[in-house]
Amino acid sequence: MKLVHTKYKIFLALLFSLQIFLLLPNAYSINTIQLTDPEKDYEIGKYLEIFSDKSETATIQEILSGKYDGEFVQSSSNAPGFSDHHANYWLRFDLKNKTTTTDEWILELGNTNVMVFNIYMVKNGKIIKLTREGNEVPFYERSNHYEKLTYNIQLDPDEAKAVYIKASSEFPLLFNLTLKSPHFFIGKITQLQFLLGIYYGVALVLFIYSIFNFIGLKNRNYLLYGLYILCVALMLFSIDGKTARYLLYDSPIGVYRFMDFVLTCSGFFGIYYTQSFLNTKKFLPKLNKILQAFRYLLFINMFVGQLLPLDHATFINRLIPLPTVFLVITSGILSVRTGYKPARIFLIAFAFFGVGATITDLAFELVLPANVWTLHAIHIGSGLEAILLMFGLVQQVRLLKKEKAEAQEKMIIQLQENEKLKDKVNRELEQKVQERTKEINEKKEELAQKNKDIVDSINYAQKIQEAILPEKDDLYKEIKQSFILYAPKDIVSGDFYWFNKNRDKSISIAACDCTGHGVPGAFMSMIGNDLLNQIIKEKGVVNPAEVLNSLDDGIRESLKQQKEDAKSKDGMDLALINVNFDSKEVQYAGAHNSLYLIRDSSNENTFNGENIKVYENEEYPGHQLIEIRANRVGIGGGLSADKIEFTNNGISYIEGDTFYLFSDGYSDQFGGPKDKKYTSRRFKDFLLKVQSNSMQEQEQLLETEIKNWRGDVEQVDDILVIGVRV
Repeated sequence: MKLVHTKYKIFLALLFSLQIFLLLPNAYSINTIQLTDPEKDYEIGKYLEIFSDKSETATIQEILSGKYDGEFVQSSSNAPGFSDHHANYWLRFDLKNKTTTTDEWILELGNTNVMVFNIYMVKNGKIIKLTREGNEVPFYERSNHYEKLTYNIQLDPDEAKAVYIKASSEFPLLFNLTLKSPHFFIGKITQLQFLLGIYYGVALVLFIYSIFNFIGLKNRNYLLYGLYILCVALMLFSIDGKTARYLLYDSPIGVYRFMDFVLTCSGFFGIYYTQSFLNTKKFLPKLNKILQAFRYLLFINMFVGQLLPLDHATFINRLIPLPTVFLVITSGILSVRTGYKPARIFLIAFAFFGVGATITDLAFELVLPANVWTLHAIHIGSGLEAILLMFGLVQQVRLLKKEKAEAQEKMIIQLQENEKLKDKVNRELEQKVQERTKEINEKKEELAQKNKDIVDSINYAQKIQEAILPEKDDLYKEIKQSFILYAPKDIVSGDFYWFNKNRDKSISIAACDCTGHGVPGAFMSMIGNDLLNQIIKEKGVVNPAEVLNSLDDGIRESLKQQKEDAKSKDGMDLALINVNFDSKEVQYAGAHNSLYLIRDSSNENTFNGENIKVYENEEYPGHQLIEIRANRVGIGGGLSADKIEFTNNGISYIEGDTFYLFSDGYSDQFGGPKDKKYTSRRFKDFLLKVQSNSMQEQEQLLETEIKNWRGDVEQVDDILVIGVRV
């Protein structure tokens, strides 16, 4: 009986061991995440096993087969990170739901820089679900419409699953993964969104307040402050992933382009505001030159950076913050040393932002631990900076008012003293009056200089535009019988002229009319001028039709008009000719704007075609006006279903032929006895009327004619007329 009992014990032990052996494949390791509390935030970084696939060839089937088990490394950090973006990273961990109330969990990746994020749900060694997430996936196609990358995991009570993740990116990877119940997740993001809402609300209020102050006080510092705060807020808006959610939800690459653009704008307006607020031009002239040069580089990068490959543009833009903060802080320190009181608040404000931005950048670069405080330190620094800078502006205005009041009070006191002394010491009073008169004159000169500085600032934009326009005298040197009548409606113009003596000795001349006038038109004119320089000067393209085709492509690319949801529909109309004196030929192509040729009637007319129209007036015999019509399509202007190639027109000219290029501003001007448009017919008749005059006389006559026609009526558009007699 004892022997049987012993055998029975041995049999039970063997049976128990066999049971353990059979259950071993379904057992969970000590790294299994036990989900026990739906009101808890589970940080799963230390539970991860990570495999760096530098060959970027491993598949999920190979991973599940155990081929790479020896290369998985256990994580020791709650937010493991990797800077090598030339590799795929495989992560795996096990989950078991120990709750009885929650059957759904949300996996969240705090880093918004992951480009590709493939999630595999595995149960009993089989893939039961595959989901592709990441910033390469348009926002509206993601599992959850949330800024950060999230994924819903279905896990019934007491159910276990394995999770495999394959991730890759063009940027440093930070795996700050957390797991929450939906209820707990919503509570957390509600708190975060509330705090971010406060930040963006404060930024918006300060921006609007600064704009109103700029309008009311005419103080440029308020405008630059507002634009700087707006750009910084938009930059953080992108970092927070909200650009993808609210603006560019169907363009993942556009999100990065937008962030690069506003980052550059932040640096540009930050430097500009520093120069203006601290008046570095006057008090720190050497440093001001460095600031000015860096600001020009940032302005160029705003547009050129959009044309570079994304990884190159991002690399360049990552270099912007450090020199920007260094230059601003240096300017603040030097200004404080000069005794300028508002510079102290300015320095403290940018120091807050610099520290916050540095902490956040180091967290993203994996130097500092990534948590809610380090990742949002830049928001805190930016908010404090915005508030302190506003205090600095208020202090500056108060200081100016105080200085003005003290000067006025001093003058009043002095006048009172003079009044008391005039009966006692007439000679002394006379001498004092002379001294005071001298002081007043000096004050007047100082005030006059300040007024001049203000006027110079107002006209600064006009000088920038005038600087990019070619000198009229350069055209007169090449073609003596020529003129350019240029009359902007506002201080800056949407019309602009352009010409160049080409490598083959021919001369290209263009009359361009951009969308709108004033500041919007001026911006377009700068883009158009730059593109014409690139196409004709740098690339050597002189065929007008080819130039217009390239210009059309350049405008659409610069303004991102290739997309159906393009924000800008702006463009331009123009007429472009190329004059070759060796072959006695003029080539022309136009976008909406025609070319007029006036020729002696005795010369044979060889022109024909649908785009040719001959016009004559019996009142002005001896000449005929030949209109070569342009293509009825503009440059740029938005997405077009069928791209139209511009037509090139070759014209063999006869000595004495006169060509006119123009915008529609002259013929569209209202005036006359009935307050009507001047019209193109009157314009043609007047050109025929003045053909016997020299080109310089024609310019004066055209200018006088339109002034007389306009009278007291306001000029309605920019006016541009170019005349060339060959």
